[in-house]
Amino acid sequence: MESILEGITSSHGARYTLSYKNVFPLTYNHKECIDKVLPIAEELVGSKNVIFPHPPDLGSEDFAYYSQKVPACFINLGCRNDLKGIVNFCHHPQFDVGEECILWGMATFAGLCTL
Repeated sequence: MESILEGITSSHGARYTLSYKNVFPLTYNHKECIDKVLPIAEELVGSKNVIFPHPPDLGSEDFAYYSQKVPACFINLGCRNDLKGIVNFCHHPQFDVGEECILWGMATFAGLCTL
């Protein structure tokens, strides 16, 4: 963030002050959990439909507190459906869910329960 701000402001003759708070810890995915969930997800929806590793982002997630206490991994369940116009992210005011994805999520968790 520091280098991006420096580049933008210096190229426009401006100054900046960066101030931010680390509210949530890093969401950490434990390898042993990833090793269990990836094969299940890939078998259910095909490996081309599983995005791993997920590109890093600056969003925060209170799930991170769980993974500090017990081994865990965070799973994003895709619910986009272009054909139905369901294209907005979860915090967008027009967010909707392509409900067929719920079956894939339930099947993934059921597969984990059988391990």
